[in-house]
Amino acid sequence: MRNMRSIFFYGLLFLVFIQLLTDFIAAIYAFGLLGTSIPPELATVVLFFSPIMLLLIRSPGRPTMSFLVGVLWLSRMLEPALDTRWRMMVSGIGVSAWLLLFPMLWWHEAHQRKSNGPRVVMLGVMFGVAVSILFRVWGSGVDISVLGWGQVLGWGMAMSGMWLWYQERERYLNGHPQTIEDKPSSFVVILALMMGLVAVWVLMYFSFSAPYVISRWTGMSGQMILWVLLVAWFMFLLSIHRKTGLLYMRKVLLLAWNAGFGLALYWTIAINQPHFPLSPTAYPISAVPYDSIWQMLWALASLALMLILSPVLFVDVYRLLESLEVARPRMSQLGGAFTIASLFLLLAILGHVFTTVYDYIPVIGPFFRNAFAEVYGFVVVVVLVGILATWRPLARSSQAAPRGYMVVMLLLTVVIFLGASWLTPNSTMPARQDHVTFLTYNIQQG
Repeated sequence: MRNMRSIFFYGLLFLVFIQLLTDFIAAIYAFGLLGTSIPPELATVVLFFSPIMLLLIRSPGRPTMSFLVGVLWLSRMLEPALDTRWRMMVSGIGVSAWLLLFPMLWWHEAHQRKSNGPRVVMLGVMFGVAVSILFRVWGSGVDISVLGWGQVLGWGMAMSGMWLWYQERERYLNGHPQTIEDKPSSFVVILALMMGLVAVWVLMYFSFSAPYVISRWTGMSGQMILWVLLVAWFMFLLSIHRKTGLLYMRKVLLLAWNAGFGLALYWTIAINQPHFPLSPTAYPISAVPYDSIWQMLWALASLALMLILSPVLFVDVYRLLESLEVARPRMSQLGGAFTIASLFLLLAILGHVFTTVYDYIPVIGPFFRNAFAEVYGFVVVVVLVGILATWRPLARSSQAAPRGYMVVMLLLTVVIFLGASWLTPNSTMPARQDHVTFLTYNIQQG
């Protein structure tokens, strides 16, 4: 029962991070659309550097973590109902609280003997991403928990998260003194592991928390993508439930799996990425996505392979966290590594955005023209570096997913499929005699 509570606590924690980060970046981006220069609101990205405060903390206690949990869930409850400027500020504060809270939680996990933390967090991350997909599907592409009456779901999440913390808080000591046995690893190793972990989260945030994005990349059926993706994930769950050893594979095999996934992801994007010429006379460009039937088959094959291989991201979460647990880092090491990893998170997000607004970014903007696939490729390289820094996996007594968790994930999968089948987006608007419809064109995004 305790493991189930821990899994769902980390699942909701990861889900709220995805939601707050999405709203924070969207609000900043909205202000950017109001002009043709970098908006002053971009200064709020300084909140990404909140983990630097961890350098001042030797051993975080329950009161500090309880305060951050409260700030996090209060931010999630309030921000959907606010206007754009206040939503940006409140969601940014929530993101900042999360970036402080997670390293504190993991520091305690790393210093507990016989901790099952890596497995718990891995399963929690899968649960959080699945719920994010559920909300997006039932909102026809938009997170239903931030819209209208759907905000009740957000309040329910917040209350559940705070109740789970109340139940779980006793697991976290009021500080844990460093002992002679707990000799930490080098900062470089800890940094590589943390960078790899955040890079995995970036890929989940960019692509799999809202799979309809992949449909927009490729022009393929969103329902088909969901089917392949969720079946692959559930088969992965079944394999670890039966203790097939996927979590303990040799490092070279894990690197090969990641490389295969990364190449498939890169080609899925690259083959569908339109090339925007420098000369204005070259426009309009052709909307035909493929030059031949072979190119279309290659695009389908790379997409299918990317979806089938995507469970490697959950194995990465397990192995990276396990190595961080073995490293037993000092709080200052964890804080420094997570600060740099948060900078990487910010740069990855900015790189993603710059591929759209490159003409309005001075000096470096032109380098991001037609570089959408390269941004993802760079993130995958960071994941590979993190995996290179991992240790040999430890033998643990119980690695099977709890049966109750398997039932919950099966129900989530069924409900997602039902939503994808019933809620097909319909762009046709009924004609009305007393209304005039305007189509606006945003010059900055044109």
